[in-house]
Amino acid sequence: MQAAARLAATTSAQRCGLLAAGQPSAGPALIFRVTGLTSLTGLVGGFERPLCSGSGGCPAANRRQQLLAAPQQPWQQPLLPGTGAWSAAHQQRPIFNFAGLGGDVSKKYHEKKLLGWSPRQVYDVVAAVEHYHKFVPWCQRSVVLLRRPPSYLEAELEVGFQMFVERYTSKVTLQCPSAVHSRVENSTLFSHLINNWEFRLGPTPHTTWLSFDVDFAFKSPLYRHVASVFFEEVVQRMMGAFEGRCAHLYGPSSLQRRPGPVQHAAASGR
Repeated sequence: MQAAARLAATTSAQRCGLLAAGQPSAGPALIFRVTGLTSLTGLVGGFERPLCSGSGGCPAANRRQQLLAAPQQPWQQPLLPGTGAWSAAHQQRPIFNFAGLGGDVSKKYHEKKLLGWSPRQVYDVVAAVEHYHKFVPWCQRSVVLLRRPPSYLEAELEVGFQMFVERYTSKVTLQCPSAVHSRVENSTLFSHLINNWEFRLGPTPHTTWLSFDVDFAFKSPLYRHVASVFFEEVVQRMMGAFEGRCAHLYGPSSLQRRPGPVQHAAASGR
């Protein structure tokens, strides 16, 4: 047998048969309405039955008052519609819930690649954080907040995709022209974010061995889920964007102007 039922609440205690007209109501009474009952023999019309009747009071209403009046610990408070505990619990409930993705789930990536520009040229592209919004995927804004020449700066970066927009402050240490190190702390977006770029002279003039390491973890379960699915694709797009910036500023890669395969090594860890 299949049944369709719904609960409806009403503040009229007279529908419970408890109070005569003019008496004050002690609380809302609950009405149980069965809209229909279907069986193999046919359909029975809907009917309405009160859950509380007689002279002994409304058990449902009385129980609600008892729960609200009893001294309880915060984690024992009943979650009843219209109460502060119920409202707070529903306001704090996450929109997305991905089981098994809790905690500080770190993602790591390492890549070593031969590029067709000089170490100083590649360094200048990576160190110019204020220009990231011009070429880095999903970077909508990049502003230097503080400079301490010659080797330290802080920049605010804004990243977004469609309706998701986040900001964070990156602390950058410069070692011209051999390395750029950055870290993110106290961010609502990341539990941590550490980037290390190192630039070494390549085997021929105007070439660079680039070594790149990133270690990060999102605070949001939603972002952690997205990162687990698209992690390597996102990193490859980021690396491609820096190479494209070098080509835009300095011309084609020197590796494209001479024969021989491009040497490339990459490894990722999760």
